[in-house]
Amino acid sequence: MKRGHEMKRKALTQIQSWYEKESSLPLIIKGPKGVGKTRLVFDFLGEYDGNKVYLNLEQNPGLSQLFQSNDEEYIVRELQEYFSLEPTKETILILDECRQQKEILFSILTEYASYARYKFIIITSTEIQDILANQSRFPDGNCFEELYIMPLDFEEFLAASNNNWYISVIREHFSSCKPLPDIVHQELLYLFYQYMLTGGMPGAINEYLLLESTLNVSEQHQLILDHQIANLKEVYKESLYYKMLQIIDSIDAQLAKKNKKFQYSRIRKGVTASQYSEALRCLKKNRFILSSS
Repeated sequence: MKRGHEMKRKALTQIQSWYEKESSLPLIIKGPKGVGKTRLVFDFLGEYDGNKVYLNLEQNPGLSQLFQSNDEEYIVRELQEYFSLEPTKETILILDECRQQKEILFSILTEYASYARYKFIIITSTEIQDILANQSRFPDGNCFEELYIMPLDFEEFLAASNNNWYISVIREHFSSCKPLPDIVHQELLYLFYQYMLTGGMPGAINEYLLLESTLNVSEQHQLILDHQIANLKEVYKESLYYKMLQIIDSIDAQLAKKNKKFQYSRIRKGVTASQYSEALRCLKKNRFILSSS
């Protein structure tokens, strides 16, 4: 069986820039489920020589006990002992999907400077503002950096599919304003069509590259969609979630119209903008849907 393909992301340089800063604020890496946030972080840490601590409190909520103190030095000692960390080395702590652990997230964002020799990466599919919406005070926007991860762009797709030559050709002809040879143009149109079928999602691209076919790509898309919808259900109130679900279900009908303007009547008859505007706003904020205006 073929192994998964390497997908080097451009965002790696942005994470590297964050890391190289003398005093790094916590880095929040956000984006919908399935865009490769966690894999991106592990790619960055591949050659990192310091301590690496990965905590997924959604899958292993028991690890939250390590943070049950208001004393940051005590927490550092607990982490050091539990994970057998080398005390003389720098530590990068990765907190993945922590929306159920609001107190821990709030503590890290407000007290990060108290954690000696620690750098923090927080991976989330939910806006931090939504996670901490009910906190008595929200962390100052200057106490963290944000990096939004999108699906792979066409250039990243070409690199993942070992078609780096086309990247150079596109750049060269763009700089010189010369048309591509017809045969190369046709090959690129084919590759772009394959890229569009995958939607740029890492799981779908990997499936396409492993099988050299797009037959199973739709199955991967459905899995990703199911995960994203489940995430919305966990974050938002039931009434708002069902309105968002109705909007999602209407998207195919919206796009099939000649007039591409969003019509609330396509959700169901008699619906008004005031009834669904909040649900639409939340979907846009989470990049679940993208507006052309």
